[in-house]
Amino acid sequence: MDQSQLPRPRGQSLPLPASPSAWLGFCTSRELATGPVSRRVAGRLLVAFRTDSGRVAVLDSRCVHMGSDLARGQVVGESIRCPFHHWQFGSDGRCTRIPAAVEIPSFACQRAYVAKEQHGCVFFYWGDEPAFPLPFFDGIRVDQLVRAPPFTLDLACPWYLVGANGIDVQHFQATHSRRLLDTPRIEHPHPHAQRSTARFEVAGTSVSDRLTRRLAGPEVTMRVTDWGGALFFVEATFRRTKTFGMVTLLPLERARTLLHVTVAIAKGSAGWRRLTNRPAVAIRRHFI
Repeated sequence: MDQSQLPRPRGQSLPLPASPSAWLGFCTSRELATGPVSRRVAGRLLVAFRTDSGRVAVLDSRCVHMGSDLARGQVVGESIRCPFHHWQFGSDGRCTRIPAAVEIPSFACQRAYVAKEQHGCVFFYWGDEPAFPLPFFDGIRVDQLVRAPPFTLDLACPWYLVGANGIDVQHFQATHSRRLLDTPRIEHPHPHAQRSTARFEVAGTSVSDRLTRRLAGPEVTMRVTDWGGALFFVEATFRRTKTFGMVTLLPLERARTLLHVTVAIAKGSAGWRRLTNRPAVAIRRHFI
């Protein structure tokens, strides 16, 4: 009999992968300004770098030659150069130069991941080929928003708890003092996306909640779209304001997850609104 058909003991869950097959946020664009960046993703060491032409790349960071960390090397033109023996690898992972050899052997190749840079972050797809394009807020272009610099959260929990918490409306009441006012609406705008929309009362007694009620309004509609369990787009609509939030997820280890959080608002284009774009988004970032 197939063991998978046997009933599982109560409380025992199916094992989840070390990382979802989805777009993951590797680092901020600002981090690459000082050189390559390496991180251990689901137990695998990766490196991100920017070539001289401005292209971003994400590769396996252990050099196939002798295992050096490529992030400790240097970017040379369109390649990253290993610190040990100066082997060079392009953004596609192929070795482009070996100083001590005329011919490049077939094994001289690093695994390369599909990488893109968007709204201040470097993303890569954990898998062979992306199952869906890098998403964004529905009906919104990147140039229509003003972003605050991303901030990071290093959480002592596995990646799937972040996704489960983000789409579960109960956590808004338990953690953010928001009282649910009606039944949430659950949608699936894409085979790899789930969306939850719910209306809440700002019920907290903290200084920030009192200011929120006075300046933005006493109620908020939260719309959270989860793409692949790893990339979240949050829209918080109050009576007088609307805030956009993007949360990227990076599983570092089994019980450690790195988040990059980007807060944004709609860009004002006329008169005083254009002058207040930056201060306004900075205030929203501080509240969040």
